[in-house]
Amino acid sequence: MQANIALNSPTDKARVGTTIDFFTILFALWLLSGVFIDGYAHGHIDETLETFFTPWHAILYSGFVACALWFAWLTYRNYRLGWRGSEAIPLGYGSGIAGVLIFAFGGVSDMIWHIIFGIETGIEALYSPSHLCLFVGGTLIVYSPFKRAWIKRSAEGAASPSFVQLLPALVSLAFATSFTAFFAMNFWAFIYGHPTQGYNEWVMGLGGGERVQHYLYDQGRVQGIADILITNAILIIPMLVLLKRWNPPFGSFTLLMTVPMIFMSVLDGFDDYSMIAVGIVSGLTADLVWRVLRMTRNGWKLHLFMGLLSALVWGLYFLVIEIISNVSWEPEFWGGAIFLAALSSLVFGKLSTAEVSE
Repeated sequence: MQANIALNSPTDKARVGTTIDFFTILFALWLLSGVFIDGYAHGHIDETLETFFTPWHAILYSGFVACALWFAWLTYRNYRLGWRGSEAIPLGYGSGIAGVLIFAFGGVSDMIWHIIFGIETGIEALYSPSHLCLFVGGTLIVYSPFKRAWIKRSAEGAASPSFVQLLPALVSLAFATSFTAFFAMNFWAFIYGHPTQGYNEWVMGLGGGERVQHYLYDQGRVQGIADILITNAILIIPMLVLLKRWNPPFGSFTLLMTVPMIFMSVLDGFDDYSMIAVGIVSGLTADLVWRVLRMTRNGWKLHLFMGLLSALVWGLYFLVIEIISNVSWEPEFWGGAIFLAALSSLVFGKLSTAEVSE
């Protein structure tokens, strides 16, 4: 009896599963790769080839099956070790188990949806209920290693882990960010070239009078700024979540910035590969500044740090566009976009550090 009590302690449960996160990341990569390959196929493969039973769906759903079987095996292993009921679920993986069930429901619903309503060929694919179930379930699955690391912080690495100790959690968080970016692809500023569209390009082919054309052009620029603010939030908020728990080891910001950039570039066949450099340079700069200045996870310096990081990201964004193509926006628009992104990140930082525990 005493042995069972010791075995079922939270610390032992964390210790038993110390290495499983690396394997979970591999299966999550399989699943996430299927999502983005499927996204590429929807945008670049002839729609007449579309059925539910496609090669890209095979990659996606085989990745899900691999994750589901892995989670089931981990739970069964813990059951064999003596845990019973919900206690057999690996530490931190409860939401991942829920994600498996939600994803399975979404997959079955998606097949039925396609049989009844056909295959989505446009923007509606992102907003069908079955696809949104897949998004929620998939995010919970890939997020599991991060949640596990969050729960067991005191068991390994404490508040200042090494990069290797925190690597599964960092990749997990980057994968969850990539999932979010995928389903916000119509707002992902690094894909769509609003700043490159001058007035003549924007109104070409549009009907209506000059007043209507000017209105539509203005709306396009406003949409471009909105995309920048949404994309900025997708990238910055996960970093602030990380900072709520840990002092990030060198490389953390680079990984969190670069992984979503790479995955999102898949959707256009890496046509916008130059934007990956924005993530790498911004992340490396943030890592260097954090280390050299010995930043802390609270206070006005952190708020300023996040604001300046956003200013760097979007300053580089417009610089790359100018070098490769041309920034057609007036200085008031591109300058205002950078300022608003920096201001929003500063506010995010202020809100997130209200209850940081060192």
